[in-house]
Amino acid sequence: MNKSMLLSPVKIGDVELKNRVVMSPMCMHSAGENGEITDWLTTHYTTRDLGQVGLIFIESLAIGKQAMIGPNDIGVWSDDHIVGLQD
Repeated sequence: MNKSMLLSPVKIGDVELKNRVVMSPMCMHSAGENGEITDWLTTHYTTRDLGQVGLIFIESLAIGKQAMIGPNDIGVWSDDHIVGLQD
């Protein structure tokens, strides 16, 4: 794939990406103690978007505190987690 294709838009189903650059998920273990999104995580993902990554896969999400694969994983077991995961 040449540079012009890498940086060109692509449509996957109904979603159009600004380019074909993809960030793989990483286990950053930087959420709060109860799985909440922290300022660090918000900055981490926002800067990747500003850096022109077309598609960002966020890290694993724990469906319960006992399901965390490591300390400070992002949680999705409480309505309290919704605000940090929006947008």
